[in-house]
Amino acid sequence: MLSSFSPDFLMRLALNFVSVLVLVRWLYYPAQRDRELAFSLFMFGLTIFLVAYVLKTLDLAASFGFGLFAVFGLLRYRTEGISNKALTYLFIVTALAMLNALGHFSLLEFGIMDGLVLLTTGLAEQGRLLGLAPKGREIRQTVQYERIDLIRPERQAELLADLQARTGWTIERVEVVELDFLKDVATLRVYHRPLEETAGHFIQVQPGRPSQSGTD
Repeated sequence: MLSSFSPDFLMRLALNFVSVLVLVRWLYYPAQRDRELAFSLFMFGLTIFLVAYVLKTLDLAASFGFGLFAVFGLLRYRTEGISNKALTYLFIVTALAMLNALGHFSLLEFGIMDGLVLLTTGLAEQGRLLGLAPKGREIRQTVQYERIDLIRPERQAELLADLQARTGWTIERVEVVELDFLKDVATLRVYHRPLEETAGHFIQVQPGRPSQSGTD
């Protein structure tokens, strides 16, 4: 079966597989702890590579394929409230897949370019490349919160204290995603330090009831 594939295709496929795996598993996931998006990024990198390689055999312009996947990625993932950093990783995965599928370089040149992208991403993620202080790993979770009176900026300390008391998390910061004054509920994006194991990404915080967890 493998004999029907050209050595060029197998080399490019293996290089892209390893590069995307390193990017998602050892750079993105340890920093964000988002299993669902890590899966999406990995599969995105694999499928973009395969389709781009097919477009190459059909002599279609590289700009056509890149534009197609860039538009799809931005439209599809922007509707899910994806963070700017996750969008950046999505672009890196897309760029690696397109580069590995359409580039005309030797194996050594491919390896240098992919390695440079991964090294730069890793240094930037740690803050070393930009001269920033290293940031501890944090988890982002979405919370439905009924005490909208604490959303006001001057009561931020009370908001953090209340969330920490209910969840047991060490909360770094909170962002207001949406306010529903008809239901007196706010949707918050909470960033906290990870516990040993944190199950779920969606938590409803309501008085007098246990917290309910699910996927963000």
